[in-house]
Amino acid sequence: CVMLRVLIFTCRQSGQRMNYYNALGKLCDLTVVAERRTPDDILEAYNVRPENYKVIYMRGIPMFGYMALCPGVLNVLKGHKEYDVIIVEQYSTPTAAIAINYLSRHKIPFVISADSGFANGGERSYKRRVKAALISKASLWITGGKASVDYLAYYGANPARTRIFKFSPYSREDQPEKQTSDEERNAVKKELGIKETKVIVSVGQQIHRKGFDVLLKAMQRLKYVDESVGLYILGGAPNEECQTILDNMDGSNIHFPGLVSKDTLKKYYKASNIFVFPTRYDIWGYPVNEAMSFGLPVITTYQCNAGLELLEEGVNGYLVEADDIAALTDRMQELLNDAQKCAEMGKANYLKSKEYNSEKMAESVYGIISEFSKEISAGTAGKK
Repeated sequence: CVMLRVLIFTCRQSGQRMNYYNALGKLCDLTVVAERRTPDDILEAYNVRPENYKVIYMRGIPMFGYMALCPGVLNVLKGHKEYDVIIVEQYSTPTAAIAINYLSRHKIPFVISADSGFANGGERSYKRRVKAALISKASLWITGGKASVDYLAYYGANPARTRIFKFSPYSREDQPEKQTSDEERNAVKKELGIKETKVIVSVGQQIHRKGFDVLLKAMQRLKYVDESVGLYILGGAPNEECQTILDNMDGSNIHFPGLVSKDTLKKYYKASNIFVFPTRYDIWGYPVNEAMSFGLPVITTYQCNAGLELLEEGVNGYLVEADDIAALTDRMQELLNDAQKCAEMGKANYLKSKEYNSEKMAESVYGIISEFSKEISAGTAGKK
């Protein structure tokens, strides 16, 4: 059986992305073309290297972020017949624009991959027109969630030609082999010096968009008796707005451990009872996947694609509106007062997480592009 030959264009391979590429590379003959090299410190932090696929690093003019203008992408595309399926990720870079316009002009069927996204009705019209001009040219679209289907459609994708894959940035090896027991949780709490009876954990950058100020205000409103509840926010020291709130409250049970190692982060998940992700906007929300794999009930917002895709209201977590302090407080209070519900939701998340890892993601993407390859061969790819 001849392996499917797949070419992926991307801006830069993140450490998490490599988990997916390595998994997909076991299923097909995969080549990844990257605009920029991944820094060695990122590779070391994630302890991952390209193992099951080939990488072509293009030479170009460095631009903002991780982008680069790489006219040499045209040389790669001239060999398009060497590949059965071509996928363009991170489609809004100048190099991706060159690739998309070349593929469209030469009537070469291709896939646009968007892990997730929210349609932004407030963006400037010219920016929307540029994105639509690129996104609409694909023959097939793949994405990680139902809400993202609407996002792609907003920019001209055909919902009938859009497929959903099981998106997750974490490999099977990153997921715990078993759910944390009460005995293990207590042992880890002792190791970390956690004194509180019940623990809420949250993870993310200390920026306004993550909504940690809302979480702090919700903690002020919590009412509990005969037990202490500790909040641990990992990802850096409190920003200015959070520090202002802390200065005007009794924050003895609120902790900011700062940036921690991957192994230490896992310990905080094990020590916790509830995971809260109060984001105002996240096109996905990686920590939701991570918390689920550790068997934690999850509370997040309707502005988090991971929550929209992975949570079933009242079964494995709750969704609230961003900035709704009262609703967040009520859901936190409900779980803190109901150990059985916490346990049931946690177990549901632990089991569900087994279906969401980079290996499952690779399998679902491979199934989609295999069918697309058959369409290409039959000359029906991209038929509206």
